[in-house]
Amino acid sequence: MEDNRRLWVCIALLAVLNVSTLVYLLQSHSATNSVLDSIKANISSQDDAFKSYRSQQSAEMDSLEASISNASKSLDARVSALDSRFNLFVNDLDSRVEGLSSRVDSLGEESEEKYESLTGKISGLEDLTKGVDVEQLKYSVVIVMVNNDVVASGTIVDPDGFVVTNKHVVEAIGSEDIIRVELYNGRKYRASVVAESSTKIDLALLRIQGSDLGLSFLEFEDVSNIKTGDKVYAIGNPLGQDLTKFTVTNGIISGFREEKSVYYIQTDAALNPGNSGGPLINNNGKVVGIVNMGYIYAEGLSFAIRSDIVQQFLLEEMH
Repeated sequence: MEDNRRLWVCIALLAVLNVSTLVYLLQSHSATNSVLDSIKANISSQDDAFKSYRSQQSAEMDSLEASISNASKSLDARVSALDSRFNLFVNDLDSRVEGLSSRVDSLGEESEEKYESLTGKISGLEDLTKGVDVEQLKYSVVIVMVNNDVVASGTIVDPDGFVVTNKHVVEAIGSEDIIRVELYNGRKYRASVVAESSTKIDLALLRIQGSDLGLSFLEFEDVSNIKTGDKVYAIGNPLGQDLTKFTVTNGIISGFREEKSVYYIQTDAALNPGNSGGPLINNNGKVVGIVNMGYIYAEGLSFAIRSDIVQQFLLEEMH
């Protein structure tokens, strides 16, 4: 009996325990569902917030990309404009450099021309101022005498005693006539006729007799260097008088004349009979012509046979 009572007590306790456990389980389930519902609600809220955030971020990214794209296009446009302006500037600079280079070249050529012109003028002025040693040149000029009468002048053209004069001076000389020449230092020598021009050229060649004469002689100026306006000196024996021996007159080259294929130099230097055969000398101390004729009744109108004509005659006759 006692044992049955204990059994029912145990069963009752178990029943109470089961009921309590069931109640607890029911309450726990309800709390769990409540928590789950809260969690679900929170998750849903977070998901909505995240979707909203993503949507906002996407809109902001789209706006930023659009801004970057617009800025890039604007920058490209500005760079293109700057590049275009730079190209225009470079082209303009190239054009100016080419123009400046051309101007520099032009100025260089102009400067060279002015320099050459100035050099020529200075050279001309130097020629005018330096003059020549006329006194020394007299030693290359002789007085031509026939039978002790002064008839003309002569020009020594070679140290061996070759003297050029005019043909008309010697063409009337006979076999019995004696030709002498007198130098500036007073020495006198016998001379002989070597050649007379067979053409219309009024030239003759004499040779002083003797050896080892050591004579001073004159050189001829190149015809290309003979110009109108050049200063010239004539050395000779005008009128054949003692008072006028080795007289020097000066003037300029007035012009040129051709007559019967003979070329003459016209000068305003005072020339008279007795000057024939003497030299017409420039500022270089060279012979530009051999005095040939003058017009007695015309002042400052005299002529000399041009140097190249004389040189050709000497080349043919000197041996």
